[in-house]
Amino acid sequence: MKSFIFVDKKEKAFGKIIDDKLFELKFYSPYLFNIYRAKVVGKIDSINAYFLLYDDDKKAFLKTNKKFKIGDSIICQIIKEEFDDKLASASANFRIENEDYYLFRFKNKGFPKLKKGRKKNRENYDKLIKLKNSLINEENFTPSPKLLKSYNQLDLYLEENSGLEVKELDIRNNKIISDAFKSISENKIYKDDLSIIINDLETLCLVDVNSSKKKSTMDKDDFYYKVNKDLIDFIFYNLN
Repeated sequence: MKSFIFVDKKEKAFGKIIDDKLFELKFYSPYLFNIYRAKVVGKIDSINAYFLLYDDDKKAFLKTNKKFKIGDSIICQIIKEEFDDKLASASANFRIENEDYYLFRFKNKGFPKLKKGRKKNRENYDKLIKLKNSLINEENFTPSPKLLKSYNQLDLYLEENSGLEVKELDIRNNKIISDAFKSISENKIYKDDLSIIINDLETLCLVDVNSSKKKSTMDKDDFYYKVNKDLIDFIFYNLN
């Protein structure tokens, strides 16, 4: 099976192509979930809030119980992108991870938690604690702002698919990707006991997921969300 990862840095998109068919297409933010040493450039004392400069002319809003002065450095993680005239949101309780563990700066007393389905690995456990301590120590250095750890979706995706070749593509002018959408026609696809109807209309493409007799003890909204989420990759793969 011929597979490769494609990246379009201009459109901030990436995905996977398998056997000349589009399998995944995702868009990413180059800032979201990254960890920075940011500089305090403003504050609102009454609500313990700060305005941070985290990258060139990029600013974020942070609420924390810790006290800082204008000009201080804060280690933070971008947790919400900027939108329209709203600044990005940052958190001082950063989250870091590797293949076996994840760790929050303040939760669980700062110790790593084992990921679901993974086995204990002392080396990776210790590596995460070492990384946390090195990030915290960065508050003592200059200059600010500075990117300390990249955790955007593209970087994580490349790590997860490290065994595949990576190619740079222009998604707007790539035949495989454009054909995947042009060739959509009304059809019905089956996966297990679920059916998917893809209907290409004049102004939009409608994808209807029918859960049939599939049952669950989950909350109804959570159940339907999970059904649709689990089928995203399968839908993309069958668009062509």
